[in-house]
Amino acid sequence: MKSLSTDTPSVVNMQALEPSIVVRIYKEKLIQLYQRSAELQSVGRAILESMIVAENEWKEMYTLYDPKKRYDFLMQKAPQFFARVPLQYIASFLGIRRETPKSYTFAKVLGLFCRLSTHSPDGANDKSFVS
Repeated sequence: MKSLSTDTPSVVNMQALEPSIVVRIYKEKLIQLYQRSAELQSVGRAILESMIVAENEWKEMYTLYDPKKRYDFLMQKAPQFFARVPLQYIASFLGIRRETPKSYTFAKVLGLFCRLSTHSPDGANDKSFVS
């Protein structure tokens, strides 16, 4: 959003881990659409507001929570990640590294988190990412 507001290139890069569709919207074209339609402007504002709220939730999660609470947050907000994203990326996102100090060893935390991540109420789809 900073890039859109300041007309500067973003310092953030993204990498898709699976086939994706990327949509580019040029700022000038977006402004023209908003000028033509108050309804589109209202929709755009609502989308922007929801994006800001979501971005703040994720920032708070990453800066305020320990790895266990980050895991819980991720399970609540995006449980599909555990089936679609390789474990090393999830571990990195959660802030769990091989050199993580005493209370959170890499294997211990990943083992716990990953056993919990695919648990189904009837046990039919249970699987573990850690062997």
